[in-house]
Parts: sequence; C-alpha cells; structure tokens
Amino acid sequence: MLRIIEAIEKRLSKVNLFLITLGTSFLVLGMFLNTANIGGRYLFRAPIRSTYELTGLFMVLMICLGWPRTTEVKGHVSVDILTSRLPHSVRRVLELVMLLFGLFSFILMTWSSILTAGQFSKANNCTDLLRIPYAPVSLLMALGAFLVSVILLFQFVHGVAKFSKRGNH
Repeated sequence: MLRIIEAIEKRLSKVNLFLITLGTSFLVLGMFLNTANIGGRYLFRAPIRSTYELTGLFMVLMICLGWPRTTEVKGHVSVDILTSRLPHSVRRVLELVMLLFGLFSFILMTWSSILTAGQFSKANNCTDLLRIPYAPVSLLMALGAFLVSVILLFQFVHGVAKFSKRGNH
C-alpha cells in the first residue's frame, strides 16, 4: 500500500509544483499591478481601476494554490516550545493527532468551498467592478483544500507505518 501512496505522491508533487508556480504568478501579477497603480496614482493622477478587487482575488488564489506544496514539504510554521520537551513517542502520537485534525479541517474546507461555489454560481455572484465570477475562485480553493487533505492523509499513513514499525520508543 505504501508503494501505491508513494507513486501517487510523486505525481501529486508535480501537480503541486505547477499550482504553486501558478500561485506565484498571481503574486507577481499583483505586485506589478499595485506598483503600476501607485505610480499611476501619484505620478499621473490616474490610478488603475479595480486594483483592490484584483489584489484580493490574487491573494486568495496565491494562498489556496500554495497550500498543497507547502503542506507537502512541511513548510508551515510550527512552534515546538512545549512538544520538544516531551518524550519522542508522545511527540509522534501528537503529530498523528494533529495530522488527523488538519485532515478533518481541510475536508470540511473542501466541502464548504464546493457548496459555496454552487451558491455563488446559482446567485451569479461576482466582483463589483470587473464582474469576475466568484464560483471559479471558490472551486480553486476547494481544489487546494482537497489536495492538502490527500497529502495529510498520506502523511498520516506514513506516520502510522513508521510508528508501528518502530514501536512506541
């Protein structure tokens, strides 16, 4: 079973790399857009309309598309002031519990984002000025949360395998 998971992880890693590259491109676009907006506002008294709107969408996309890769490489911030003093076996159990908590949270986020996308689509909700629909953004959020769920599940399976292989010490 671990071989199958590792094969899926390899393919998923390529998808995650593509998504974080896409998310980074939204960051770069947002930086250029804001720079041009500020330059236009102060140098030519002609700001770019709807910069605020686009910046908000770009930030959501950057975060949601970056979640899977960051989770894959375990790049999230963690503070281990208390857990570093615990026995190794307790730390491993806590890690498994936190992986389950994260998995549950991201499954709920996936489900909620899909439902929200449906509501946005049904109501034709979109941004005020540019009329960009919210439903595709919500679906991309669901995609990012789903991929994080899969990664957390795989990390949990690896953690259980490692825990049962070595025992509790």
